[in-house]
Amino acid sequence: MRNIEDMPNEELYEFVQNYIADKIAKDPQMVRYTYYELTVRLNLSEKGLDRFLRCSRIILEELDYKVYLTGERFRYKNANRIVEINEHMIAIKEDEEDFC
Repeated sequence: MRNIEDMPNEELYEFVQNYIADKIAKDPQMVRYTYYELTVRLNLSEKGLDRFLRCSRIILEELDYKVYLTGERFRYKNANRIVEINEHMIAIKEDEEDFC
């Protein structure tokens, strides 16, 4: 894989779009990025991580997901949650029944 920092925007968008599609195929209600998968497995630098997360947020919000970053609080399936320190991002598919 090419370094995220060096990818042109179009190539990054396509890479992130495919990454998200794989995540959604596994769980269409929640997309979760952990510290391990992005920082360790994908070996993203601070700048690369920032680009990856910004691009992910754009794509996921276009797909009607609500996006939360580390430290943010949210409600999911009648439980209050927080994006933990070992998670970079959680995106929840907005369904009327999940939000009161």
